[in-house]
Amino acid sequence: MRLTDIIRCNHQITEGKSQLFIAETNFLYKGLPILKDSLVYFDGLSEIRVNMIGFGIFQEKNIPDLISDYLPKDDDNNYLVEKVSNCKNEIYKLRSSARGIWHN
Repeated sequence: MRLTDIIRCNHQITEGKSQLFIAETNFLYKGLPILKDSLVYFDGLSEIRVNMIGFGIFQEKNIPDLISDYLPKDDDNNYLVEKVSNCKNEIYKLRSSARGIWHN
């Protein structure tokens, strides 16, 4: 399963609601420019992260609030994803205890 298949797309942050999405367009959030194709996480209160998340967010308890499906795991509890590019740095095992950097 591709990571991009389970992360929704959106074009704005909704106050008071936890969200994880890929930006469909460029937009501003309280003066902060968010660029198209950025990975955006908002905790619903005050924390916003752009292009960096903890991979633990893909756990089953966040379906359907933050993600639309679950990712399979290997025997070491790494989340497994398919590669979506030919970038040599793209990873396919996401350690649930680690942080990851999004790139397009």
